[in-house]
Amino acid sequence: MVAMLGFTIKKAFFDTWDHLLPIMGLNLLFLVVIAIPFSAAPLMAAATEPGAAAVFGVGLLVMFVFAGAVSEVIRNVTDYQGIELRELLGAFRRTYAGSLLFGAIFLLHLLVLGISVPVYFAMEHFIGLLALIVLFWVSIIWWLACQFYFPIRSRLGDPPLKSLKKSFIVFFDNPGFAAFTGFGSLFLILGSYVMPLFLLIPGPTGLMVWIHVAFKLRLHKYDYLEENPDADRKRIPWTALISEDREKVGPRTFKGMIFPWKE
Repeated sequence: MVAMLGFTIKKAFFDTWDHLLPIMGLNLLFLVVIAIPFSAAPLMAAATEPGAAAVFGVGLLVMFVFAGAVSEVIRNVTDYQGIELRELLGAFRRTYAGSLLFGAIFLLHLLVLGISVPVYFAMEHFIGLLALIVLFWVSIIWWLACQFYFPIRSRLGDPPLKSLKKSFIVFFDNPGFAAFTGFGSLFLILGSYVMPLFLLIPGPTGLMVWIHVAFKLRLHKYDYLEENPDADRKRIPWTALISEDREKVGPRTFKGMIFPWKE
């Protein structure tokens, strides 16, 4: 298991490194997609709270639609193929409906939190504290589960609601791994703000590479269990299962990263 987690980090890093410029380009598009609706807030909403909230919601939905299309491209990256930016248009057509639905559910969750948390804080009663604790853990489970939605949708091709259902199945079957992936995502998000190239690396696309790699490798477990239904679920032979991926990533050196033609 430790070897699998370590290889997840290694593969995600080198998948990002090997496609660094296209990933930075996609991150730049992410920034444009996010900035356009939010920069229009003063014109659309005249700085009123309901209007600003509406613009925020529209911006979030646009971001989810774009993320769904990018996910299709990143799937190819983690499958050892190149990035073809021209594929984005076709990806939009295939994914926009499911991405809108997922974004709407995500937005609804934020809305529930925005309304309920201040109310329960103001109660100053045990019931309010209990409700806050429940909301906290439900939100943690939701965020850890929903991180797998885009990889599941892109890799398995399931309908939106079925993809969301499988996201929770993956979480409850692998809570430790989901937490590991979630902490990695948090690290990449924070790292994107402190890197010299603000949000361009690793940025949203690098974050998607990380989650795609994590899910791709985790799928080996289910392929193995499908072929070996009587196997012990707690004793998955990860070293053997990831051997092909390890061979494809290969041994990497710092010299090879900077000057690959010299190796």
